[in-house]
Amino acid sequence: MRRNVAFCFVLGILLMVSNAVAGDIENGTFSMGASSNAVFYWTDSDRYEDKQLSIEIEAGYFFYKNWEAGVALALQFGDDSYASYETYSLQPYIGYHWPLNAKSNIYGRIGGGYGFGSYDLDDGPPLDTEIITFYAEAGYEYFFSKDISLGLALRGIRSEIEYESDEAFYNDDETRDQLTTRLSFRLYF
Repeated sequence: MRRNVAFCFVLGILLMVSNAVAGDIENGTFSMGASSNAVFYWTDSDRYEDKQLSIEIEAGYFFYKNWEAGVALALQFGDDSYASYETYSLQPYIGYHWPLNAKSNIYGRIGGGYGFGSYDLDDGPPLDTEIITFYAEAGYEYFFSKDISLGLALRGIRSEIEYESDEAFYNDDETRDQLTTRLSFRLYF
């Protein structure tokens, strides 16, 4: 995990010191992308994550110069001290891209979503979950060409998780606060 964070940090620094030239992203532009996250989080219960892989596939539309609205399909797979799990959610977002030069920009994004998942307990019945998520993100994007970019972002997430079970221990809701680094690849057309 520390290696992933160090890699993302070094990559971000290298991209920021580039001195090439991107401009505004015009209205009518579509974007498609994929990303993966390194996750650190705090929770209000005694559950904690041992391993987690998050993948997002997204599509966006620039409705006004540098303003983007879109939706992401987020997939999470992991293991914690009690179970293995997988979750799926749809997350609409809106964001703004500030051009730095002709080959890079910084951006801000807010979003949220609704999802569901399942937990396979090590010593109990499987649990179904419902998840409501809100997030804010700030990142840097480097354009290799007018149509292809690589991004690095920091995202803060708050998730409200409701466990659906007949067992009293798992009927409690859980609030999870996460801080993630996000590496993304995007196409513009």
